[in-house]
Amino acid sequence: MNTVSEESLELACRDYEVIVVDLDDTLTLATSLEEFLGFHLQRKYGLIGKFKIKLASIVLKALKALGLQSEILLKIYVDFLLLGERYRDLKDSALLYIYSVIKERRVRRSILNLLEECRRNSKTLILATGNVDLVASFISKYLGFHYFVSSEVKCNLTCRLRCRIVGPRKVLEMIKLIKKLVKDVDKVAYIADKWSITIEGSRHAFKNVIMVNGR
Repeated sequence: MNTVSEESLELACRDYEVIVVDLDDTLTLATSLEEFLGFHLQRKYGLIGKFKIKLASIVLKALKALGLQSEILLKIYVDFLLLGERYRDLKDSALLYIYSVIKERRVRRSILNLLEECRRNSKTLILATGNVDLVASFISKYLGFHYFVSSEVKCNLTCRLRCRIVGPRKVLEMIKLIKKLVKDVDKVAYIADKWSITIEGSRHAFKNVIMVNGR
């Protein structure tokens, strides 16, 4: 693993063919799936939305006492927040959420510069996030990513979290996509915050890791 500082970001487009950029706490500052859902519920319902979030937190604490795995707990929590929601409303909120993040300047300028340079040099850009596909899709289109790996929301009569991509699962999905794009993993750089690199296990999966400061 080759972990370097944020000051070396400008070298990424020169040395690598595929650039993978993490979203939360890397490209954007202090964003998450939970924050997005909170934004959506408060935008749509106001005080009732805040009450639903608080109730979901109480349910989550009660379930933790049962000793359930964190992945199961998070899915129950997210599905509770999604209960009764419609795809169209979530899509509208995702767009407004991204606008809010950009307006509040919670996008890392150094990585925006990197993305611009990489596009000029015809590099392949991949966005990786545990956030939902609605959010990832808007950011990818806005900033010119070619592919993204994200959690997935499934909507029929109501919406639910079909698959949450976090931890080792996110790393696995990234690797599966990368293998379709390039044969030599040495040509891939992964840019992420310390949490993603150390907790999710990406430091063992990627030789070229560029670590930026988190929150």
